Amino acid sequence: MTDSQSTSCRPYLIRAFYEWLIDNQLTPHLVIDLHIPDVVVPLEYSSNGQIILNISPNAVNDLELGNHKILFTTSFSGILKKISIPPLSVIAIYSRENGEGMIFEQAIEQTIERPPYFNDYTTPIKNNKMLSVINNHHNNQYSINHNHPDKNTQKKSTDDKTGLGLHLVQ
Repeated sequence: MTDSQSTSCRPYLIRAFYEWLIDNQLTPHLVIDLHIPDVVVPLEYSSNGQIILNISPNAVNDLELGNHKILFTTSFSGILKKISIPPLSVIAIYSRENGEGMIFEQAIEQTIERPPYFNDYTTPIKNNKMLSVINNHHNNQYSINHNHPDKNTQKKSTDDKTGLGLHLVQ
């Protein structure tokens, strides 16, 4: 399989983080971008073009973390809803308890117009971050590691003022 035919790594990373969170008795949540086509969620529970979904085994039925769709049934205000989300719409997967998880670069699969040539590794690819990993430090301070093709940087975040496990990066 050539690079142009390879599948996205996002569904594999979502499954890996989900399993890790469950194995550590943590509650996995997904942050979903509602602007991505084929997202089927109850819009009345969304805010600012996003929705946060609890995907723990206690909160969902028939969870399928597929390569092309994330499918499950869950209850909103006592009413069962079927949820269908393309993995590309997942902005983040994180733990409710401590905020640890991963933030995905939106549409990273679409930002690279051409792969670099074998002898072209000194030129960064559009200078975009490729992966963000949230690390929980003491006192609810978090850092996000941005892995670039040419450098690594760390940014510090603030305390969680939302109660949702999300932190403002500075």
